[in-house]
Amino acid sequence: MAEGSSHTSTVLRVIQLDAAEYDDDIVGYISGLLQKSTSSFPPVFGVIEEWHPEFDMIIKAFIWKYFVYTHSASPAQRMLKLKYVSADNTPLSTLQTYGLGLIMVCGDWFKHRVMQSITDQPHSTVRRIVNGVELMLKFLSLVNFTLFLRGGRYRNVSERVLGVFHHSTDTTLQRQVSFEFLNREVLWTTLFELLAFILPLINLRKINNRLCSLATLLYRHGNSAGTVDGVKTMNFAECCVCLQRPTHPRHIGCQHVFCYYCIQGNYIADTSYSCPLCGQKIQSPTQIQTVDFNCHRDT
Repeated sequence: MAEGSSHTSTVLRVIQLDAAEYDDDIVGYISGLLQKSTSSFPPVFGVIEEWHPEFDMIIKAFIWKYFVYTHSASPAQRMLKLKYVSADNTPLSTLQTYGLGLIMVCGDWFKHRVMQSITDQPHSTVRRIVNGVELMLKFLSLVNFTLFLRGGRYRNVSERVLGVFHHSTDTTLQRQVSFEFLNREVLWTTLFELLAFILPLINLRKINNRLCSLATLLYRHGNSAGTVDGVKTMNFAECCVCLQRPTHPRHIGCQHVFCYYCIQGNYIADTSYSCPLCGQKIQSPTQIQTVDFNCHRDT
């Protein structure tokens, strides 16, 4: 008997918690499929929405009947090679099996319907009693979870009350942890946290402007037509940022034309923005002026 108890203590706590999460996911997945399959039929969908807790209760009842009642294990527990056993490492008694079923099938339904029935009675005696009971259960859950982390048995209060816990059905199961995997996870998590801290401090738009300026200069160097003494004449047909026909042309005092959105967006993001072709800096927002076509036509 002591040997069996020693073996059951090797069931990892994280595996027991994973089993609970997987079971909830299975119920949620089946419930979601049911809602999707009836969403095209408004009358039926409305009924399912209204009676959603009852449908979830029916799903859990099927899971309890064909898994917990038959195999002493939920679907997730069977996948993780676990099952329920009594405190003395013996199969579940009838009382324990039906107790698990009652809590598993009716627990969430009862909580949902009770809370729904007292929503319109915020100051009633029943509401205060229910709130007190709920607070007490949360406190007991916290205490039980602390004991579970220490001892590895009784994942929740109901299992402790019924005297059932998880037992591994794989006799070759060993507690092996891949530290290579853990080190890799810690490394990537630390890297992501570092990037999340540093990236907001970096003006990516400014860096992008510098790179675009360099690329534009290289492009212009290879296409030097239209220059006079090395200075490009004002070209109304092309924005020197996006290289497209300028929309609402603007200039900053040099011989180059910008789209209104190109120059304003870059200046707002980077107040030290300069012309990517000649390096003309913007000293103040008033330096961004509308291009006077008549004036340049006369010149």
